[in-house]
Amino acid sequence: MDLRTFAATAATIAMEAFRDYTAANNIDTDDIDRACELLRSNMRTGLGTALADAKEALDANMPQAAEATFAASMRLIGISAAKQFAA
Repeated sequence: MDLRTFAATAATIAMEAFRDYTAANNIDTDDIDRACELLRSNMRTGLGTALADAKEALDANMPQAAEATFAASMRLIGISAAKQFAA
């Protein structure tokens, strides 16, 4: 996977989690600019940790765990942004 695809996949996972959280909690998402800024901010804050956790799993020769850990981290980033959006 190249870097562009990797970044797009990470962003997609976070955005889908944001969408799912806001839909499940009946949160109106009419301010798309604010939603995007919160997602960007949370990605900047959480991406380093997500990558470090995934690398640790890769270093342990556990690629499936690395992928699952990274995806879960991206979902948590999206949920965190959605909670901030709702506040």
